[in-house]
Amino acid sequence: MLRLLFQIGLSASLLAGCAGGQTGEITELGACRVAIGEVAIDAASEAGSSAEAQLSALTSELSGTLAWTDAGRAPAAVTVSVALSGQPATLVGGEGCARPFLDAPVQITVRTDDGALDEVLDGVLVLQDAGAAAARARLPLSALRGSLALEGVDPTRATVLLELNLMAETLSGQLFVRPSDEEDERRLGAL
Repeated sequence: MLRLLFQIGLSASLLAGCAGGQTGEITELGACRVAIGEVAIDAASEAGSSAEAQLSALTSELSGTLAWTDAGRAPAAVTVSVALSGQPATLVGGEGCARPFLDAPVQITVRTDDGALDEVLDGVLVLQDAGAAAARARLPLSALRGSLALEGVDPTRATVLLELNLMAETLSGQLFVRPSDEEDERRLGAL
């Protein structure tokens, strides 16, 4: 199974206070990313309720429509589901964070009805409050199980960037490709 690190924050303040700009480029979370200790997924902590309780506030499966920027591609229905892996969460905090939050290991499934994306990913869900999450992930284009192919892009050098906003009943986000380390990313579609 493809292992990826998903960086997910649960509030605009966490993302604005700890993440990079609005270009779609994934940046490190900086000073807010200090590990404090491990917490069982069913245990409350300084971050508030347990990872299980916070994740249960989200619908187990969220759906939306991916509008491809390529004019020749029809919009695709997309489904995202998130499940805790059972491993302990990490209590995270640091200077500049309003309060500690949880990094919980999860399994994330992302599928489009056109087959372009058909991914089951191991990742980390950052939980600060129940009911909302924002996810960012990057993965090599060559590692995709789906049929996404991009003309003029070398899949061995390209990276796909995914940004998701997950709320109790709503899914939104954007999909980018970075053709190589020397090139800027470009948007492939929006949810």
